[in-house]
Amino acid sequence: MRRRGVSGVRQRADRIAGWTVAGIALVLVLGGSLYALTAKPYYDETEYWRMGQLLLQTKMLSIEPGVPTAYKVPGMPIVLAAIRAVGLGFTEGRLLLVLLLPLGIWLVWRWFGTLGIPPATTAFAVVAAFANPALVASSGTLYPQVGLAVSFLAAVAAWSSAERSPVFGKKLAWALFAGLLLGLGVMLASTALTVAVSVVLWAGWRAIVGSRRGTVPVGPLLMPLGALILGVCMMVTPWIVRNANTFGVFPLMGTNSGVMLLMGNSPETRPDSGPNVAIAANDRPPAGSSELEREQFYRARGLEHILQQPMYYGQLYLEKVAYGVWPTAATASQGANTVGDVAQRIYYVLMYLGLLMWVFLKRRMLGKHPWIAEIAPYLSLSLIVAVSSLLSYAVFFTRLRYRLPADVPLALFAGMGAFLLTVALVERVRARNAGTHVD
Repeated sequence: MRRRGVSGVRQRADRIAGWTVAGIALVLVLGGSLYALTAKPYYDETEYWRMGQLLLQTKMLSIEPGVPTAYKVPGMPIVLAAIRAVGLGFTEGRLLLVLLLPLGIWLVWRWFGTLGIPPATTAFAVVAAFANPALVASSGTLYPQVGLAVSFLAAVAAWSSAERSPVFGKKLAWALFAGLLLGLGVMLASTALTVAVSVVLWAGWRAIVGSRRGTVPVGPLLMPLGALILGVCMMVTPWIVRNANTFGVFPLMGTNSGVMLLMGNSPETRPDSGPNVAIAANDRPPAGSSELEREQFYRARGLEHILQQPMYYGQLYLEKVAYGVWPTAATASQGANTVGDVAQRIYYVLMYLGLLMWVFLKRRMLGKHPWIAEIAPYLSLSLIVAVSSLLSYAVFFTRLRYRLPADVPLALFAGMGAFLLTVALVERVRARNAGTHVD
């Protein structure tokens, strides 16, 4: 009878957690939709939208009609061309992309379920990861950041399935699927190449360390690792081939990395200035330069600034890294956003505290919560992705929305840390009331 009663309580708790997550998803969708309906279009959004329209009309990736471009990778223009093809406009497209938030929440729910993580824990993790004010706002735009976060989560979940599958064929299929999802991220934003490389290196490290410890045979993991890399290449190669045929070069990162390098490393650049930096007259390419010539000119000028004053720009790089760790809701060029800054910084304080709680409590509570061992290895991946992304962005410039895809997996652990802290406090109160001692 006691076991049946405990089981009934657990089932009710699981149902409450499930409805809580559904309610969270609804609230976040409403928040993202409100932003989509009220926020003015940003410059990058209108550029993506124009590229999508031209792609639909001319079947060519371009910014100006009839002139091919590699200025941005094709993922978002293709998505927006599809949205426009079914008759939806700019605002409707924004509203449609808000649905990526509940998709991400559903992915976490399913993935955590396969790892045996209790629904109540998942509810804490979902709140921490998706109730990020900047993430909710970004979901109501035509920016790729929420799509990047969802594709990254899906790729990690797929790789998790590859590692755990006892059937070798399924293991390879899951690994290939994870690679395709990572490649999709690169096609949404070229800077996600850092994420893809980080995941591949982490997976290889897991295979090597696991084989040395005798816990994982290296052969059965190296072949899935090859499938993972193949999946990334399958998504990225058509873009490389297209650029080689069109421009005669291989601008994997697009032809906007030169101007971004210059804007992040010019005399006018500040740690929080973001991309809106006035380019001096002597840093502008000659009139009539082609897109590729402009890219090469901007890159050369940016490198020239760095090499002329390496100490100054080295310090600026470190300041950009620091700003990326503690960003404001708006860059200096966008003006003050006091309410957004306060909300965002409260969020980051809570996230960092939650991560500390996870680090301090996971070993202590592992015996009572065996699911900790299943998810714990992915914290190292989350940290590697977050740090490598920040360091690579700082070469150019850092801003809040750039870090959002890496924030989501870190915040999942912060939420689980909050859950463990809550459980520890409840156990301590119960033990005190019962007159016993809890370590």
